[in-house]
Amino acid sequence: MGNLFQQPPRKDDPAAASGLHPDAVNAAAASFAALTYKLDYLSPEDLEKVRQAYRFADVAHLGQLRNNGEPYITHPIAVAAQCAEWKIDAQALMAALLHDALEDCGVTKGELIERFGSPVAELVDGLTKLDKLQVQHPRRKPGRIVPQNAAGHGA
Repeated sequence: MGNLFQQPPRKDDPAAASGLHPDAVNAAAASFAALTYKLDYLSPEDLEKVRQAYRFADVAHLGQLRNNGEPYITHPIAVAAQCAEWKIDAQALMAALLHDALEDCGVTKGELIERFGSPVAELVDGLTKLDKLQVQHPRRKPGRIVPQNAAGHGA
């Protein structure tokens, strides 16, 4: 028999809404909190824009898990953290956080334009096309095209 005193999950609780264990949700939040420490070079206004992009991406990926069981949002956060090491601007950081939203979440480019502006939407759109890019590998015979992954490595 269940605990009669257990409270039902709140509708505004991300863990309850996603069906994820609260520890997984907390891990994603902690991951974003760690990212914000790397963004001390941004203005408060730009930091808020990045935070809004994170919130949007977090909701878009709600319930999605990586192969290791972590919430999917940890991947875009890791990409943004790498970009923060390079001190890139807020728009590029926003695109890093949103880069899988078009392909994986049913978000449209129009939604991104409306919410974050055309430059961010164009960056996201460009990033989603990188994995489809075919580049000739310098060690392959001329004329043979090798599909590239996002890191630029041939298949």
